[in-house]
Amino acid sequence: MTRPAGVPGRRGHEGGETHNWCFQQNRPAYDVKPALPGVRCPTLITVGRHDWVTPVASSETIAALIPDSQLVIFEKSGHSPPSDEPELFRRVVRDFLAEVAPEA
Repeated sequence: MTRPAGVPGRRGHEGGETHNWCFQQNRPAYDVKPALPGVRCPTLITVGRHDWVTPVASSETIAALIPDSQLVIFEKSGHSPPSDEPELFRRVVRDFLAEVAPEA
């Protein structure tokens, strides 16, 4: 796969620069909020209190738009609650799955 001119990163390693470049290019037109009220499956939304990529306010908006969704804010996390608070994250996900799919 050939990277378009001007896209940072190197073959075999897609670092943060590539991720950020993609968001800068696509973000102005990327808005799925109108579709969120149509989500009809159990939805767990997780966010770190100190997330600078997707702030808590954005996750609150998502949670408000998805019917019956559940929002969990990880107080000691940044953008990666699974890495920042792994035990708590696993417990939250397991509890959510037990609630929405108890027979599984």
